[in-house]
Amino acid sequence: MNLIIGNGKTPVKKEINYLGEIGYDTIICADGGANYTYKNKIIPDFIIGDLDSIDKNVYKYYKDKSKIIHIKRQNDTDIEKVIKFLISKKEKKALLIGGTGDRIDHSICNLSIICKYFNQIEISILHENTFLIPIKGMHTYKSFKGEIVSLFGFDKKLRVTTKGLKYKLNNDSLVFGVNESLSNISTANNFTINAEKGIVFVIRNYEKMKKYDLLF
Repeated sequence: MNLIIGNGKTPVKKEINYLGEIGYDTIICADGGANYTYKNKIIPDFIIGDLDSIDKNVYKYYKDKSKIIHIKRQNDTDIEKVIKFLISKKEKKALLIGGTGDRIDHSICNLSIICKYFNQIEISILHENTFLIPIKGMHTYKSFKGEIVSLFGFDKKLRVTTKGLKYKLNNDSLVFGVNESLSNISTANNFTINAEKGIVFVIRNYEKMKKYDLLF
């Protein structure tokens, strides 16, 4: 599976190693994300972007080690360039790290991009101790009693029904800026979310997911 590394806040190297062990073994840096892999002695499979953020010494180091794809087009962010590359390769899923950081505009933009390309590829996000999964339709997840799960929706047409969560939704709307389901609680060893006519962001605790083997 594909691991996209952006130029935002990234986890320590041991997390990259762990993600590789569980299947995220194709590493794609979005431009300046390569500065992170260089510092951590990681060889990415691809470096994609307009290459205005990658350090010169890093570019020189990876020139003969990774596939570098220079895309000058400025209408897309570097993350978006990577996503379009993956779509062209018929990839269906990827995990983004370094997609959030100290600039909230970049973070909001990347969340928007997830929605923009959802029908072509599912992009999840790992940020510090938060794991975000975008969904449509009905999905059942392994869980444990007491797990904290937050849900956020965007489309006014969206209707959400849940099973196995303490605060139930029954064909309810879930619209950003109107209402949300923050810190809901799993009541069993699985829960089900049915999202109709829109996308829901399912947000869970990454360390707990690791501990209870819930990442797949």
